[in-house]
Amino acid sequence: MDEVLDGPHLLPEDAKERARARIWMLSTDSNFYPAVFVASVGCERGFPEERVSEAREKLKATLARLEERLGGGRECGREYLAGGGFSLADVAHAGTFVRLRQLEEEGALALSDYPNVAARVGKIEARKLFRAAG
Repeated sequence: MDEVLDGPHLLPEDAKERARARIWMLSTDSNFYPAVFVASVGCERGFPEERVSEAREKLKATLARLEERLGGGRECGREYLAGGGFSLADVAHAGTFVRLRQLEEEGALALSDYPNVAARVGKIEARKLFRAAG
């Protein structure tokens, strides 16, 4: 879409930042989403408790990496995961935020332990298109 349409791009124009966005998208697909899914619906799907516990620990480690990225660790903090604005890297994570809220309501996760992630979740949830999709 970025190549054929005018308007805001979903991937950064800078090649390095575009690669960074793709890395975050891959991380979402291979780490974040699977951990959130098993942590949030594993019990009702009949997964062994050990697998659900393991997913919750993996989720905490993934959230810690996201917290660092958004909060100023090595890279001086960023409002967005890649480039200078909202990108597909942010979209990839946004799909799991509903389940993060569910885990928080169940007491399985405290977003307050990840203030930069919690702020990012709030910003994504406040976006007009996110609210319209809900």
